[in-house]
Amino acid sequence: MCIRDRMIPDIPSFQIYSFRATVNLVMCSWSCWKYHIPMYGSNRKEQDMLNVRGLLGFSGAACFFYVATTLPMSDGVTLMRMTGLWNCLLAPLLIKETFKKLNLIAGLACFGGIIFIVRPYFIFQYFPSLINERDLGKYDPNWRLFNLSIAILASVLFSFALITIRWLGKSHHACTINTYWCFFGTLFGPVGMVWQGVKLPTWYEASILVLIAIVGQGGNIMSTRAYQFDKAARLGVLSYLEIVFAFILEIILIGRNPPLCTYFGAALTIITSALVILSRDK
Repeated sequence: MCIRDRMIPDIPSFQIYSFRATVNLVMCSWSCWKYHIPMYGSNRKEQDMLNVRGLLGFSGAACFFYVATTLPMSDGVTLMRMTGLWNCLLAPLLIKETFKKLNLIAGLACFGGIIFIVRPYFIFQYFPSLINERDLGKYDPNWRLFNLSIAILASVLFSFALITIRWLGKSHHACTINTYWCFFGTLFGPVGMVWQGVKLPTWYEASILVLIAIVGQGGNIMSTRAYQFDKAARLGVLSYLEIVFAFILEIILIGRNPPLCTYFGAALTIITSALVILSRDK
């Protein structure tokens, strides 16, 4: 969505999501066929969990893409990052992971760092000099509470989806697991396109759409593999690094010149994540 906001701002967000889901569905299905990867669960319970993971992933994405059109991007991104905190709290309850105070404290610290990086409007509106310039004129106070609630709901749904991957463990290939959210995204994504509308992309916009689909597929596969091998709480904390990398890429590729507080937030997130990586978590 950071790429969308900068490079193809005129393409409706649900159009991007539907295109990506369809391309990723074709890629996952082809991989399963080519390498003889089973596409179904070995029993009814596993099949149900694959379906649940797909529905949760689609529902979370639908909420996020709705938020992308009704809230400043900084607000949506910040509240979406609460997924890491939900992982710390829900994984011990749902899949009996060991609760570690370090992961929760680190999650809170990283979330604080993200606030300084993204500078959400609902906080920084009281500091006009630090408001993200892309957020000006986008905030509708009449729907403020509802839209913020949808953003938080999206983070909860994504957390449940990721914990479902952890529950499935290594019993299924990452392509199999990803096939299901792609299927539901392809099936129901056009509903959002009816609401937002569709824009015929230029050749440049089409190339960016293809790039988003390919890079997104790689990111999803690697993220799924990570949740198959490590604990959801730890990975939830490390997921905050995504925003740091997006921040670095904006500086390098777009020449963005953020305020000093953004560098502080990036440093806090990187240092905290490093401590989590180096800690012993058995």
